[in-house]
Amino acid sequence: MNENDIRNGYREHGALAQLYRWWQWYEHPDSPLVNQLDIMTSDIRIDAPSGLVESRDAYAEVAAVFPVMQNAHIPESIELTMGDGEISGTADITYLNIGAQPDGALTAMKIHYELGLKEQASTPLPLFNSIAITMPGAAEGESEFRDAYAVSRSRSLVHYYLALLEDPNRTLEPFGEIFAEDVSLSFGPEPLTGLDDFSGFLERSAATVVASNHVITDFAAADNGDNTLTATIDFDWFGILPDGGQMTAATRHTWLINDDPTARFAKIQRADVEHIRPFVRTDS
Repeated sequence: MNENDIRNGYREHGALAQLYRWWQWYEHPDSPLVNQLDIMTSDIRIDAPSGLVESRDAYAEVAAVFPVMQNAHIPESIELTMGDGEISGTADITYLNIGAQPDGALTAMKIHYELGLKEQASTPLPLFNSIAITMPGAAEGESEFRDAYAVSRSRSLVHYYLALLEDPNRTLEPFGEIFAEDVSLSFGPEPLTGLDDFSGFLERSAATVVASNHVITDFAAADNGDNTLTATIDFDWFGILPDGGQMTAATRHTWLINDDPTARFAKIQRADVEHIRPFVRTDS
């Protein structure tokens, strides 16, 4: 991975956190509309097959009368481009629905998104200012509904955590939103418990690398049926050292996540880390 990609990792994670949040309102009946409006600029333009809306308030009016249905959004590819204070990109997904057809039959379509986001000074979470949606055709081979909420919910949390962790201007306070009160993070020999322990981890990380990027190579999530989710994530990690050199490693994280679907983000209850490939310098 080149230096530019490493340094821009937190920006990409911020955009991905917002994209996975976009789908949650459609996928969980208790997810409030306010959390979806939270990811938009006031002058957002959304161009969809159902029509064009040209503001956040206009979208809210349309969304207020959306019928309640079962929806799932399964990403096939996502490409993002970093600009000057903005991010653009595309996403292609398989969309599954039960409820659009009167007989309860499965609807399976391909959806293509053209995305535009504006970055914010106070947070690594950018805001959508344009979304163009087209439906190229049917998704062949889909025979049953597959719930996608657990993946959407946990991936938005993972990407936001990484955006905060990799942000060169990172501060401790935002992590409070995504950590349970009795969070336990097993990153080393002794688990980190609470924000005070995690603060020391942040300070040590800042002293070790000047920039880093975690690339997700495998991801699985499941709903445990008790307001918790379990996510297993494989990462390839890349870091830039203070002397300009680079390091890499690979880890597997297993997270227990507390989920209140009405909150902006779920919370990490426990994170266990396994080292798949040790930290090694790649420029020696």
